[in-house]
Amino acid sequence: MDIFDKALTESKLLVKDGVYYEVRLQDGHACIFPVGGGIVTRVCNLKVREGFQIADSGIPKTYKKGFFTIDNDPNLTFEGYAIPGDLWNGFEKPVFEIQVACNIAEAVNKELGDYYHCVRDNENKCFTLKELENDYTNELNDFEIEVDGKKLEVVSFMASNWCWEEV
Repeated sequence: MDIFDKALTESKLLVKDGVYYEVRLQDGHACIFPVGGGIVTRVCNLKVREGFQIADSGIPKTYKKGFFTIDNDPNLTFEGYAIPGDLWNGFEKPVFEIQVACNIAEAVNKELGDYYHCVRDNENKCFTLKELENDYTNELNDFEIEVDGKKLEVVSFMASNWCWEEV
C-alpha cells in the first residue's frame, strides 16, 4: 500500500513542503485536494510523488511570525502571524497586530485607493474597509491570539479574500 492509498483508506492528511492535502476519490480517481483550496490533482497525474508524508498530528494550530505580501509589492508587505498550512485557496491567512494593521490601512488607502478605503475605529476595536466599486463594507474586528505564551491583539486583514503570500 503506498502513502496515497494509506491516506485515503485511513482518512489521513498528507503534507509536502508545508502544504497539507486531503486524499479523496473524485470520479473514481484518487485525487489530492490542498487544504484551504487550490488545484486538485489526480494522484496518477503527479509528476513527482516523492516528498509526501502522512501528517499524523494534523494541521498545526500554532501561529508563526512571518512577513506577508500582496502581489509581491514591497509597499504591501507586512509582519504578521499565520498558522502554517491553514490556507484559503492556496494562500496564507495572516493576522496582524493592530499597529501593523493601521500601517496596512494607510498603504491600502495610498496604493489601492481607487478600489478601497480603510479606517480604524478604536472605540469599536475594528477596521472598516469599504470596497468602492461594489459599495460594500467589510468590518474587520480585533481578536486575541497567543504566540509563545504572549497574548496579542490582532486583526485578520481580508485573509480569506485577498491573496496574501509569505515572503
